[in-house]
Amino acid sequence: MTSLFFTYVLIVVVMTVKVASDGSEAVASRYAAIGTVNWGNFGNAFGPTLLALNCQYNILDALQPLDSKSKARFVAFAALLIAGTCYLLVGLLGALSFDKINPLAMLMWSSYTGCGNGWEECEHSNPVGIIVQLIILLFPVINVVSAYPMVGVTVGDNILMSFPSHLTDRFGEKITRSMC
Repeated sequence: MTSLFFTYVLIVVVMTVKVASDGSEAVASRYAAIGTVNWGNFGNAFGPTLLALNCQYNILDALQPLDSKSKARFVAFAALLIAGTCYLLVGLLGALSFDKINPLAMLMWSSYTGCGNGWEECEHSNPVGIIVQLIILLFPVINVVSAYPMVGVTVGDNILMSFPSHLTDRFGEKITRSMC
């Protein structure tokens, strides 16, 4: 969770610096090229948006510790609203930051140097630029690998609920849960 938050903040800061250093003319030309809404690319954004929001499906495990279950709907709605807003912010900043948009958004950082607006050529190697580039490029891998324990617990709990009670009684809930 902390790596997700840290990387998200890093992406937003880097793109904000790029937008600010590129100046209003570059941003205005990118905005003019994109337009207010490009409905032709709606289908391209629909799948990744659903996938990104679907990654929040483990919210049920996060709702279990709530004292008052009557607030679960509000908490779930707030979590999805915050996640959607974060994705929208990154998408808007990405659209205004780059002239060419790579369909695999993280690959836009493959040429990040940390010099000038972040993507300008450096006279020498910039260790901070390399570290930022690696953090952002490796983030999808780290994010997927870190999600496996939570997914495993969710699937294991679902399997446990479907186990016949005579087996759970025979082996005990702790052993049965471990087997799931």
